Amino acid sequence: MNILIAGCTVLPMTASEADAHKYFTGNIGIADGRIAFAGADPQQAAAFRARCGTSLREIDGRGKVAMPGLVNLHNHVSMSLMRSYADDMALMEWLNDHIWPFEARQTDDDIRVGALLGAAEMMVLAALTHIPSVSAALTAAGLDTFASIPFLTGYTAANLPIVLYIYIGVTGIGFTCYFLSMEVTSAQTTSLVFFFKPALAPLLAFLLLHEAIPSNMLAGIACILCGSLASILPGLLAQRRAVPVIQTSTCEEEIER
Repeated sequence: MNILIAGCTVLPMTASEADAHKYFTGNIGIADGRIAFAGADPQQAAAFRARCGTSLREIDGRGKVAMPGLVNLHNHVSMSLMRSYADDMALMEWLNDHIWPFEARQTDDDIRVGALLGAAEMMVLAALTHIPSVSAALTAAGLDTFASIPFLTGYTAANLPIVLYIYIGVTGIGFTCYFLSMEVTSAQTTSLVFFFKPALAPLLAFLLLHEAIPSNMLAGIACILCGSLASILPGLLAQRRAVPVIQTSTCEEEIER
């Protein structure tokens, strides 16, 4: 599908610190699900219209803002065990009286089984969409987005090492160490992992991707580090100053024993 969003306010999120304007009024062309262009030049829009012809769907974007989507990657897949547990009631009644008490009684094994079940369901449903009759029915019903759902897309030999690093190194090992640290130290100390994330991200981007770190971001990193140290140092110093009490016995007690 070819789409032209015309006359909208474009917020590309790519402006540099030196740019006076972080947005512009222009057009966005989308060809086969990918952005073909985004710009203020009307000749780009005219050429895009001519190229697409009758297959073009044009959207009046005047008075509207176009910007990258805000994507939230958290999920509720482990809640597959709660399906139809409580239905047809007000939200807060559903949460307070049914769902949250149910979750409070769940064990680690329950959550693991729920997540595996939910993942298996999604894989089966995705596989069903590849059956020609199912795919054709979904397309005919206007649900072509759900027809032939790809299992893997966008992965190449060039980006696979980066993807594996993110999956295994950042997410897998990172969260494993985070949860294991909770077993050997306090939640206050462990929470520093999340405090340091905004500081580590630009530093890693500088080292790995050679992205420049602007001065205001350096100031923010310094504030994060100082605030994190200020929040944890008092507790650490108190732990070091604490003298363990060693219970001893007198000579008379030893003789009696």
